[in-house]
Amino acid sequence: MRIEEMIAAVQARLGIEVDGRAGHSNHHFGIAFDIGVFECNRHLGASPKYKAVGTLGMGLTKRQALAELRARHASGQPVFA
Repeated sequence: MRIEEMIAAVQARLGIEVDGRAGHSNHHFGIAFDIGVFECNRHLGASPKYKAVGTLGMGLTKRQALAELRARHASGQPVFA
């Protein structure tokens, strides 16, 4: 199975609809990245905490945002505020 087929299968199983064409994502231009919010080792698929995490990146470069998240994780702080 090709990677594109695997991604499509996961998206279909999770009910995720994607309008973009392959290779044209903001991820390819270095202006987006994906995150997952976890609570007690359980992934939260939908949570208001995603909005809180998103505000961490406002006004930061991708490098600064990732450094902040890594520092919070390393120090045991919650990565959302």
